[in-house]
Amino acid sequence: RMTSLFFLVPPITAVMAWAILGETMTWMAIGGLACVVLGVALVVLPPSVWMRK
Repeated sequence: RMTSLFFLVPPITAVMAWAILGETMTWMAIGGLACVVLGVALVVLPPSVWMRK
C-alpha cells in the first residue's frame, strides 16, 4: 500500500509548482492529476469504501 502512494509524487509536484512557482495548469494536466489520484485511491482504500452495502 505504501508503494502506491509514490505515484502521487508527480501530481503533488505539479500542484506545488503551480502554487509556489506560478506554473500554468492546463485542463489536460488537471484531468491527468484527477486520474492519478482516483487510481491511487482505488488501489489504497479498502473495498468496503467502494462497494454498496
